[in-house]
Amino acid sequence: MIGPSPHGWTISQWPNLLPMAGPSRNGQTISPWSYCYSGYSSIPPSPRIPPNVTESCCFTNSWLRFRGSVGVLVYEADTFTLAILFSNPFDYNLYAVELAMEISAHKAHCGSLDSIYTRMYSGQPASTGRDTMLHRVKLSACQEPVVVSAGLVRATATMSNASKSIVKVIVENRDAHST
Repeated sequence: MIGPSPHGWTISQWPNLLPMAGPSRNGQTISPWSYCYSGYSSIPPSPRIPPNVTESCCFTNSWLRFRGSVGVLVYEADTFTLAILFSNPFDYNLYAVELAMEISAHKAHCGSLDSIYTRMYSGQPASTGRDTMLHRVKLSACQEPVVVSAGLVRATATMSNASKSIVKVIVENRDAHST
């Protein structure tokens, strides 16, 4: 279920656990940052994820808080930055399970993490250029994948809408001749 893919690296979350594998085909290292609007990181992300290594972090709901686990994870690699917004609310009658990803060939996600969270939660991209792409979905009975790409990098994510939701993300390095 989790580990390096032949095309890149894989991220999964269960229910608030996030194992990540470093890239398997190139030398990019991924540096993660996290911001929690609600909840906290009980096991923080590893400072670096080298190729073919899996690391984990865990996000937990705050005790006696009724918002669930909501936040953003940002990963910086040599050729792109990727931001993943997750929202697994405490009360599904008030809030929807949400997933968003934004990828940029530039350092679009190196600012304030709470600003990145607010912007992505509002559905506003970092820029309108071809090198940045944002895709956000609210999950209901029918889940759909979130796919973003910039340059030769494509990221695909799915998230279940269960109370212990699982997020799976695969980042692939496409060759220049693929469509």
